[in-house]
Amino acid sequence: MKRLIGLAVTGMVAMSLIATAGTATAQARPATVHVLHAVPGATVDVCVNGAEVKSNFNYKNRFTAELPAGSYRVVIRAADAGECTGARVRGASVDLESGRNYTLAAGLGKGGGVKVFAFRNSVGDIREGNARLQVRHIVAAPRVDVWVNGAPAIRRFAPGAQATVSLPKGDYTVRVAPAGTRTTVIGPRTFSLSSGVAYQVFATGNRDAGYSFLVLAQQV
Repeated sequence: MKRLIGLAVTGMVAMSLIATAGTATAQARPATVHVLHAVPGATVDVCVNGAEVKSNFNYKNRFTAELPAGSYRVVIRAADAGECTGARVRGASVDLESGRNYTLAAGLGKGGGVKVFAFRNSVGDIREGNARLQVRHIVAAPRVDVWVNGAPAIRRFAPGAQATVSLPKGDYTVRVAPAGTRTTVIGPRTFSLSSGVAYQVFATGNRDAGYSFLVLAQQV
């Protein structure tokens, strides 16, 4: 359980989560859950329903699991040698629906405190030749504007919010500025979007560590 790498989760971890699911149903399709670490400078352990499922989890890393539908208690703790014994950083209750696709992100709120953000991902059919882009604000900053190819695309984007757009495949240059300004605080970064792919773009970071984009992609 303590050697999860990248996007792989061992069967042992999946079984431990299944055993602790509060309201799982055997006949239902599992939910797909992506877990993203977006807190700069913190090494943490991730505990679900009291079981440690990821230890020594570092900034910008992620992993994925399939879980039965049900209610889960997710707790982020400071990394510690024991099983879920580190200092509690943040917790959240999460309800997962059968067959749905989610991202749980440990990020930062406007004031800089750690928060657990739960997003449901849109991974349905995409029009041929297009990509789907879901942009999420989990950065320690107030409202921002998101600029795409030199023009404001999302205005007054609030912490914890998300916006979903469909775009033709191709290259797009994205940057983030405080709302109402042209001062770039994240980016610019050019994304190459492929047809039939659902992208999640997270604005993350803080003033001390700097700001960045983290991207997850799923072929639909």
